[in-house]
Amino acid sequence: MTTARRSFGWLVTLTAIFVVGVSLLGCDDDSPDGDADADGDADLDGDADSDGDADADGEGDSDIDSERGDAGDADTDGDAFTPPELTRLSADELQTLLEAQEIPLINVHVPYAGEIPGTDTHIAYNDIDALADYIGADLDTLFVLYCLSGPMSFSAGDALVDRGYTRAYDLRGGMNAWRAAGYELNE
Repeated sequence: MTTARRSFGWLVTLTAIFVVGVSLLGCDDDSPDGDADADGDADLDGDADSDGDADADGEGDSDIDSERGDAGDADTDGDAFTPPELTRLSADELQTLLEAQEIPLINVHVPYAGEIPGTDTHIAYNDIDALADYIGADLDTLFVLYCLSGPMSFSAGDALVDRGYTRAYDLRGGMNAWRAAGYELNE
């Protein structure tokens, strides 16, 4: 048998496996549940809502949190899942959050370069195990990470989200953004 025939045979076999796999998985249409909503996009819960966005809870609003930029939770009827993402806060948003409730505020900058007043602890951004131990086993615990300019806290927050934490917040721009917004730092 020639090499071309053998290659063609493998191609046919792989194509057949793909087609059978797609059929078995029920992926032969574009929407997750086989239905489309009024605007032709995927209707995640089977009920078209008024704004055309995914509306798993039936409250008429989009379940995609526009502030966070992600869905954050599993769809309530089990059709789709969007993993949580790290929520980025501006300095003003963080200040509002800190005024509204008591939340763990964690400085992850290395080396230490000051801190936002009210900071609970300082843990190195790359010590994810220590951060997880401090935050605790409850994956729904709300906490805020920050560093000097943003990348370290983003890296740490992203790693914690990968571990399953669903309410991880990060100060976009870090202490530099905090100071630029007119807030004080403890040096």
